[in-house]
Amino acid sequence: MTDYHQVLISRVTKQVFWRLFCAAWQSALSFQNIRSAFASLGIHPFNPLKTPSPSPGDNEIDRKTPGSVRAIRRTIRAIQQEGDLTQATKLVMKAAQKLIIRNEILEHQYKGLVNALVNEKNRQRRGRPLGLIDKENPGEAQFFSPSRVEAAKQRIQDIESQKEQDKINAAILRTQKALERERRDRENQEKREVGSVSEKRRSNKKSLKKSSVV
Repeated sequence: MTDYHQVLISRVTKQVFWRLFCAAWQSALSFQNIRSAFASLGIHPFNPLKTPSPSPGDNEIDRKTPGSVRAIRRTIRAIQQEGDLTQATKLVMKAAQKLIIRNEILEHQYKGLVNALVNEKNRQRRGRPLGLIDKENPGEAQFFSPSRVEAAKQRIQDIESQKEQDKINAAILRTQKALERERRDRENQEKREVGSVSEKRRSNKKSLKKSSVV
């Protein structure tokens, strides 16, 4: 028989297909292959350890934790179909629906706030002048190289960073002053308490002296 797999074929006709199929059939469906297939599955000779277990059904597959209102409601309907529910279980499911709705509202608000903050920052950056325009000749055409524009942007960014650092330093200084003021107040309070105790002691000594003289 001709070795067809070594022949370059550009077009397969019915006649050529039959010859190829016949060769593949005779090569695959041999006694040894069939016997090996039955033995590998434990069919013959019978071996229950090799028999494949049935695939799990839909109810046995691990379900994902519901993360949306629709998923929660589908899960609740599935639980309700399984049988009678206690009052505590119903309360828990109702609370779960409320919490997931509240969570979705908070996520929506959070995304809206983040987008608003990003848009505001971008607007402030776009609306801030770079200081490249020659104010003495405002009517003339002025052109700026990309490197000069980038340098101006970097300068503005450095100024903003310095302002932020100044704010941080001012906050630290205010905190230090508040701590120092609190420390002085505490020391003054301690001095007043010590002075009050000393005054009481002197007063007691004077009283004792007067009583001894009498």
